[in-house]
Amino acid sequence: MNVPETTTQRLKPFTYYYPTTLKEALSVLGKHDGKGVLFAGGTDLIPMMKLRSITPEALVSLKGIEGMDEIRKDGDLLRIGPLTTIAAIQASDLIREEFYSLHETTKGFATPQIRNMATIGGNICRNSPCANTPPPLITIDATVKLVGQKSERLVKLKDFFTSAGENALDREVLAEIVVPLPKGSCGTAFMELTRNSSDISKVTCAVSISIRDGKCDDIKIVLGSVADRIIRSKKVEAVIVSQKIDDQVIEEAAKNVVHDISPITDVRSEAEYRREVSKVLVKRTIKLAVDRAMKGSC
Repeated sequence: MNVPETTTQRLKPFTYYYPTTLKEALSVLGKHDGKGVLFAGGTDLIPMMKLRSITPEALVSLKGIEGMDEIRKDGDLLRIGPLTTIAAIQASDLIREEFYSLHETTKGFATPQIRNMATIGGNICRNSPCANTPPPLITIDATVKLVGQKSERLVKLKDFFTSAGENALDREVLAEIVVPLPKGSCGTAFMELTRNSSDISKVTCAVSISIRDGKCDDIKIVLGSVADRIIRSKKVEAVIVSQKIDDQVIEEAAKNVVHDISPITDVRSEAEYRREVSKVLVKRTIKLAVDRAMKGSC
């Protein structure tokens, strides 16, 4: 009988660190000079280590650092710790009430076991074009706080992803996600298309729209799984902004998404299918965001 070959291997030996302060974690990262990696939930990292696609000499856990998993309101800002799990985001009344589209990202996020381990910081720093949480965060201008050994800086999440598979981190730790809360007649929405309830998304779409006197005052549309990174559909935005909101305008605007995306064919879907379904998903997500804006909900 032929036995299929396995592609996984034993983990390459590494040193595990459990710092209790951010300063200590950064010191360890510096000591290993690019050969150490941060460890949060590990839902992506550990499988990658088993496949030997990444072989760090050190794992630096962030789990012992107090306050890294908090969700709190600070005036007109929402502050989210990077170690906040997807399950915690799903259960948070604050996020559900103030930023519903982020709550929506958790509904189809993998399995309960993964949601209890995976973190929002890891989901962002994985740099995956199919990551669920970045699109709605980008639509409302979320910022990430990056802390290094000698300084810290704030970077707009839209600028965090520098190229395919790369981000702005430079021996730094993503220490906090800062979200400005929507104001006025603003509605947000997130939708995704998957093969099944626990699979990685074929296409995702997040929308934030502000409406004044029945017209679109501002709109941001962000898509995932349709390019080598998460992208903003400015062609669609340009058609709908300043226009009176109705089904015909939304229909015509959504068709323009094909000019912003560059999908590929992979095991989950074909490029042409992604291209066509993106128009449908954008239209539906805009309509949902508009409905929420009209009702005065986020």
